[in-house]
Amino acid sequence: MNGKDIELSRRRVLGGIATVGAASAAVGAGTYAAFSDTEESTDNTISAGSLTLDTVSGTEFSLGKLYPNESTSEIEITTDYLGSLSTPLLDWGIQTGNEAVPNGSGSFADQLNVDKASLSIEGVEVADYGGTDVALSGFTGIREAVVDSTSTPTLNEGNTVSLTLQFSLDDVGNEFQEASIDFGVAFKARQSSADPLQSVTVNSP
Repeated sequence: MNGKDIELSRRRVLGGIATVGAASAAVGAGTYAAFSDTEESTDNTISAGSLTLDTVSGTEFSLGKLYPNESTSEIEITTDYLGSLSTPLLDWGIQTGNEAVPNGSGSFADQLNVDKASLSIEGVEVADYGGTDVALSGFTGIREAVVDSTSTPTLNEGNTVSLTLQFSLDDVGNEFQEASIDFGVAFKARQSSADPLQSVTVNSP
């Protein structure tokens, strides 16, 4: 074998080694392959809850022709809680407006007593504010509904809130004949961190 044949043989051997190496690399790559599967959750939403009260029923009523020592019929003012957040705080308030005493002077609100002011949720009384011979003039204001000094009533979606009121006229004289007064009632459902009810709107008929 001459020198050229030896050189050619070396090239063939090296070429063969390179070929074998490439094949081994390909086999090795297949050996380390792994299965995988990907699944995604894409239809997701974060939304805020709501604190919503329905339109108040019993917003307009007229109590007339009272005479001394007479009581009115019971008035029921209701609203439904439509919010999705449970156990919010519930505020309510009553406020007087225009007074008319055409035959005399003085405050008609001082002569009207709040005989009953009962707050109910789903027909169950949770708080009673009246029955203590309190004049309407001293009863106005904003209140947080509480069952006692430590707990608040539970309010859940769909609950009906009712405020039942009853008034009576004191043993007054003729100066209060044809006297009248306007008043309004408001409810507010809120989280504990939200601002409480601030005012009650009173519209004159």
